[in-house]
Amino acid sequence: MGNLDILFKEYDALRAEVLAGLQSRNTIVSIGLAALGVMWTGAVGLREHDSGIMGLVLALGVPGVAMCFLWVWYGEYKRVQNAGAFLYDLESKINTEAKKVLLTRETMMRNRRARLHLLDPIVILFCLTGYLSVLAGERYLPSDWPRQLVVRWWRATFIGAYVYMVYRIGRLRKKTRP
Repeated sequence: MGNLDILFKEYDALRAEVLAGLQSRNTIVSIGLAALGVMWTGAVGLREHDSGIMGLVLALGVPGVAMCFLWVWYGEYKRVQNAGAFLYDLESKINTEAKKVLLTRETMMRNRRARLHLLDPIVILFCLTGYLSVLAGERYLPSDWPRQLVVRWWRATFIGAYVYMVYRIGRLRKKTRP
């Protein structure tokens, strides 16, 4: 087995890892949105019986779950980006070894990728869901709870998470770009 065969086997294995990572990210988003939907529906259903519990679920539970799914999604995003960067390097090794251009997918994807990452829809979706849930739940928190402390903490957490994710995603994309 020659060098080129070994490089192609490694390329195939990494491509499979990237595809599995993309599928995992989609699954994480689907499960996360389903969990958030169930929590919102359950909380709104409690409004008639116990608005205090509704406030707690909306102001604490939904944002916590949204933040957890956001971090799990980001871990998968990072894994896929790193594998893609390795695939990019591997493509150039294969093309150099073959003395002609055989593989171009990762190179094309790196050159075509949008430069604006401030509007990553998944980051916005989870951050906005958590942030709006805090605002909705604030009104229904039990009166003996330190409402302003809870609300300000979660608002700052989601704004901070959004800024951090945008910064990290931007760095990942710069690191993995040619």
